[in-house]
Amino acid sequence: LLPTLLLSLNKAPNYLTGKIACDERVVFFPTLANKINATHWHVPIHGWIFEPETESKKRRVAIKGLGKLFQVSDAEEKRLLKRRLMWFTVDNQS
Repeated sequence: LLPTLLLSLNKAPNYLTGKIACDERVVFFPTLANKINATHWHVPIHGWIFEPETESKKRRVAIKGLGKLFQVSDAEEKRLLKRRLMWFTVDNQS
């Protein structure tokens, strides 16, 4: 049983094993904690593991298409659009 478990963990996704690659980013979201009693707290932790994929062709095409759709022509507006859309065009790991 133990060898089977170890073999299956070896093939498990990185977010289950705790192995995070150097090109991946980890973001933790703000949360609220609840005091359960004098010595214990309940603290939910929510996070996101992803690769930014800044050079992705799909990402470039999506941003360019949305820029045309929203008629973005100014260089500063294009930069802002790219920065905001980055969060929607990453390579999610979870």
